[in-house]
Amino acid sequence: MYNKLIKLTNCIILIVASATLCSCNSGSSGITDNQVSAKNSSNNLKTMVTSTATTTGYDINKISGFSENWNSASLLNSSPYKELTAPISLAFVTNKSDSADLYWGNASTSTTPKLDITNPTQVSEYINSSGHSAGQFMLSFGGASNGEGTGYTAGWTLLKKSDSTYAITLADNLATVVSNLGLAGVDIDLDEPYSDATFQANFKIFMDELRLKLGSKKISLDLPNLGACTSKSSLAVCVWANPWARTSGNSIWFIQGDNAIDKDVDYYNVMNYSWGATSNALQYSQDAVQSYMDLGVSAERLNYGLDVGEDNDRNAITTSSLTKVIEYANSKGLRGIFIWDYNYDQKNAASNNYGNTSLINALTSAK
Repeated sequence: MYNKLIKLTNCIILIVASATLCSCNSGSSGITDNQVSAKNSSNNLKTMVTSTATTTGYDINKISGFSENWNSASLLNSSPYKELTAPISLAFVTNKSDSADLYWGNASTSTTPKLDITNPTQVSEYINSSGHSAGQFMLSFGGASNGEGTGYTAGWTLLKKSDSTYAITLADNLATVVSNLGLAGVDIDLDEPYSDATFQANFKIFMDELRLKLGSKKISLDLPNLGACTSKSSLAVCVWANPWARTSGNSIWFIQGDNAIDKDVDYYNVMNYSWGATSNALQYSQDAVQSYMDLGVSAERLNYGLDVGEDNDRNAITTSSLTKVIEYANSKGLRGIFIWDYNYDQKNAASNNYGNTSLINALTSAK
């Protein structure tokens, strides 16, 4: 991604593109871990890591992730990535703030090429070099930097316009690319679940049209890590984030209310990371997933997200904590685990805390 993706994202492991597309940073809230209630403080990473429970390796067929289109596709044709069978989200395709035209990368950069939706050669060439079939790829659209400007608050400006025809054209363009290339579907990376009424109404029009045009093909939506906290929630992460997560960027309207788009979505990627250097990272990530289940989203539609791109998040992933992630995903019956993202995974494979190997290898070999 261009900045940092905060995807509060899922059960199939997808490596979520962490570029400026997902941005949910606990540091920006100015809230500290001291706000976690005493009864929850024992549920920290250290406590969980010392568990003696045994777990077999995670099923590679339930590991999904993101691949950056500004890097070489050859990575996906090497081990262990060539063994993946779950969806690969190709990030990102974007648009500008005044047009529904699609761009291969960050549309706000002058050198980013526009896609010919009837013959999107940049996408087809990438897929042809990956060693995977087109039917395994999700076209990932959006991100925090989508639209012109910098930072996630400047993104998705097209759907803030009063003219709803933009929403329809944008959905139609995405569906055309998917249809012409035989892709699996579209992944929507909306980092900021805006409270603006016009945006919410247009986003529903966009999602409804996308579902109509895609038919039986898949739609996934990347959820923010704190977007489902409510005033009644006693989850440790919601206590820690109060009141910030309950007043800024709440994504409950995705699932409930007049503009709900849940019926259009096949599965969600929970970006349950970007907690910073805290011993409660594991508890918070599990709470983020639980908060969406508390809203009524079934476990089999949720992917648990792991971020290997950011230093703080990468340092929070250890061999022992991976065992706990697997135990949680299996016990809850989650769809899978997703990774943001495969390119960072390969880059950091020799300097991580889970055996100096790829996260995929660490997950599938965990004991």
